[in-house]
Amino acid sequence: MSTTDSNPRGDRRQAGQPAFRTVLAHTVQGALLALSVLSICLLMPPLASDAAGRSPAHTNTSKAAGAAASLSVPVHDYHLGNGFHGVVFPDASVRIQFRTSTVTETLFVTEVAPPPRARAAAVGHQDRQLYTAVVAEGAAAGQRGFSRDADDDRDGAVDEDRLDGRDNDGDGRRDEDYAAISDAMTVVNVNHAGQVLHLESYHWAYANVLSTLLLSYRAEDQSSQAVSRDLVLRLTTGEWQRAVVVGRSRLLGSKEARQECTAFVSGRSDPADPSRQIWLGVTMLEAPQARAKPSTRMYVEDGLVEVPFLDGEARLALCVAPTLLQLSTQLAAAHSVFLGASDPVTGQSVGWIVPPQPPADGPARTTPAQWYLTDTGGQLVLAFQPGHDDYFDPDLFVLDSQTLGAPEAITWMPADSAPVKISWRQLRPDDLDTITTGESDPYGQLYSSEEQALAGHLVFHFASAPEVPRHEKRLA
Repeated sequence: MSTTDSNPRGDRRQAGQPAFRTVLAHTVQGALLALSVLSICLLMPPLASDAAGRSPAHTNTSKAAGAAASLSVPVHDYHLGNGFHGVVFPDASVRIQFRTSTVTETLFVTEVAPPPRARAAAVGHQDRQLYTAVVAEGAAAGQRGFSRDADDDRDGAVDEDRLDGRDNDGDGRRDEDYAAISDAMTVVNVNHAGQVLHLESYHWAYANVLSTLLLSYRAEDQSSQAVSRDLVLRLTTGEWQRAVVVGRSRLLGSKEARQECTAFVSGRSDPADPSRQIWLGVTMLEAPQARAKPSTRMYVEDGLVEVPFLDGEARLALCVAPTLLQLSTQLAAAHSVFLGASDPVTGQSVGWIVPPQPPADGPARTTPAQWYLTDTGGQLVLAFQPGHDDYFDPDLFVLDSQTLGAPEAITWMPADSAPVKISWRQLRPDDLDTITTGESDPYGQLYSSEEQALAGHLVFHFASAPEVPRHEKRLA
């Protein structure tokens, strides 16, 4: 990102031509909604993967000697950015935490309630068998998807022996052909009194999905038949609220897609700065036809979100974000990752794929911005060209190191039709019941009914504004 004078080479301006500051905002991911005008508000820069192609880090405990103590030792710790972590434990529970060198605060916990028979046998943790592993996309025996080596053992079947320390296909070998997914896939397989719980968690270090942790659970008996279990999500502070969230997520190619899904969200003070707010969210990952209706599988009871397994499975996305708009976008992106991609020639579909992003330095990756002071406050004007893919979070604009705060209104001025005004406010948890269409999808007006990006100007109106910097124009 860079900030430049609109006349960097000293070119002559015509008489009366306004001088203004032009801001080139480098968008790492258009749909992330994590960028401000003069500062990139990403939760964390992309991390380099340190695990590509490495062999699994296996831990196989055949008996639960000392199991009570070992269950408190994490299997893997995911860095979600800005001090937030997703921590996977040997009992297949997951905690979203905020940590510094001196403070650890758990924000919410995801855990699977044991079946009655396992609860009865829980005393002393007898008959518990535990297997854990951490692998990365491209690991040996873990090729998948469109890879030419997806059939790792060349037996004509693909990913038939999931990573769990067992021989699932009866060929005398273990874990010889499974699917290694994401930059870090953590596997926890717990066999407790004949009831098996298998968890795979996925996480990518790309900026647009860095703050999202994806979970895929499978519950079955000793003969691999699906059994019923209940997944429970428990907040340590606050309460869950059901919401239909809207996000825009880049799919394959150049088209922007509007995603709508049911989620449970919660807002709370930021552990790093109590004057700010963060948002937590969870959504069930389902096929588009299932997402079209409000999900009845997820419900709140006694302050807990409960998700009964369907056919022995439950798939979720857990997200943390500084604003509700960013949270919505991340939840939508999680659905795109879950759906994956399809080969247009063969028709083969592969799930759990992060869609490719446009080049960070391409010509469409910058959006000119003008800042004006008016008698009633300030206006930020963004110019959009056809086919744009830059998104900005209205609550996170920063000008000359000064936070602008939430605008009081947004006006979309398309190039070939009448302006459209959108009301806006900085949303709080209590506002979820009254959220408007414009507030849930402020960029919806920038698209045609065919979801083609339109040209025009987007104006953010602020009731108050910083002092006039050197290159800005005060309007009468």
